[in-house]
This record gives sequence, structure tokens and C-alpha cells, in this order.
Amino acid sequence: MPIYYFGTKEAMLVAALETQRPDISAVFAGVADAAALRDRLYAFCMSNQAGANSTSVKVLLQVLGAACVPGSPYAEYANDAIATFVKALAAALARLESVDDPEVVATLLISGLRGIIQDRIITGHAERTDRAAKRLIHMAVPDGPLSAQRTGHRGGRAASSA
Repeated sequence: MPIYYFGTKEAMLVAALETQRPDISAVFAGVADAAALRDRLYAFCMSNQAGANSTSVKVLLQVLGAACVPGSPYAEYANDAIATFVKALAAALARLESVDDPEVVATLLISGLRGIIQDRIITGHAERTDRAAKRLIHMAVPDGPLSAQRTGHRGGRAASSA
């Protein structure tokens, strides 16, 4: 009966996944500095690997893989999920002076952490993948204050001219 309502089993799965998607903007809300952002990213990663979100993440990883097939019924959902995450994380990264290209750094973190999560799910090597997640986060989010220029406040670093 549920497939009758949704039309296909794929549409039913996408509808179920949409109810499980966390409010990504809230994950990064109120971040005050690079250290706080790193802590949030690591906690979010751990929750997705072995915490409350781990079951839906396993299904999401399968859907993302299936979305790679041309004409996949999951492609639109996968594109939207990735774009939502990149946008939210890039907005948080843009508030840091130490990040010069927030969208690229967000892409690096999302893709890298997704691979690390998948590695842990497949291999079960928690200690190694936890270290890898910390290393990636620390390399991608260097120390630095909030950018006064990017947040609209006065002060902070002066604009450079090329």
C-alpha cells in the first residue's frame, strides 16, 4: 500500500530520507571561531559514524552511490542534499578569516568526511577513521578569528588590493 501512495519504492525511500535529514544550518549556528567549528564538525561526524544518525547515514550513502548511475531516481535528492550541506557549511566557514574559499573548503570537508564515514562503516576501523576525521578537519579549518569584514562589523583585517 505505501508504494501505491508514493508511486515507486525509490520515491518512498527518498521521502523517508527527507524526514531524517538534520537541520544542517543549526549544526553550524552560533559558531564563534575555528576551534568551535572544528568541534561541531567532529561531533557531527562522530554522530554520523556511530551515533544517533548512523543508521540513516548508511542508507544515505547507498542512495548517493545509486545517484551516480545515469538517469537515477535518486539524483535530484542527492544533488539537493549535497548542495544544502555545502551551502550551510560554507556560510559558517565564510565567517572565519582563516578560510579563503569557503565553498571549496566545505566541498573538501563534506566529500572527505563522507569517505571517512564510509571507510569506517565498511572496515570497522574506528580509531584510524576517527584520527583521519580529526586530521582532515584540522587541516581544512585553520585557526583564525571571525572575520569582521565578512560579518559586517568594523575592524579586523584591512582589505588588500591586488
